[in-house]
Amino acid sequence: MDLILITGSPGSGKTTIAKILSKRLKVKVISLTEFILKTKIFEEVDGEKSVEIKKLQKSLEKELNKLKDEKLVIVEGHLACELILKKYNTKVIVLRRSLKKLKKEMEKRGYSKKKISDNLILEAIDYFGENSRSRYKKVYEIFVKDKKTTIDKILKILKGKKIDETQYANKIEKKEFILMLQKKEIQLV
Repeated sequence: MDLILITGSPGSGKTTIAKILSKRLKVKVISLTEFILKTKIFEEVDGEKSVEIKKLQKSLEKELNKLKDEKLVIVEGHLACELILKKYNTKVIVLRRSLKKLKKEMEKRGYSKKKISDNLILEAIDYFGENSRSRYKKVYEIFVKDKKTTIDKILKILKGKKIDETQYANKIEKKEFILMLQKKEIQLV
């Protein structure tokens, strides 16, 4: 089975892109958020859901075993970069996005200032990309500008093209991060 993991910061477009890809390719998509809620493999800690990665991995592997006849499955969620699913032919797509746009999206979702700051810092240091590269060989970072361009890039990757916009994303986000720090839009403590 081929497996596509789509990961990235909250608000980067993972769910939207995965749904479009799923329809376009006629394949199953597993949303880690929905999967975690459905299987109840989380604990409430200070009002936040906390997931033990080993439990998530075991449960997801059982689910993927049920889908072993599928040619391709998409798994999306920010925790995808924490999983080690090496028995599959896995490609990891890391969606990157402007910090300004991420901040706007997280504010729309009602995230606390601390949660927004934490997530923006993770994005600025390329946590999802670095974590993915430490686990997988086939990792592709895409800077999200719009849905169509992002989908087109992913389809090219699936056909074997090497696309990696890590340096481009890092350059843009570094400038935005410094400005946000100067304006005190990001809290480091």
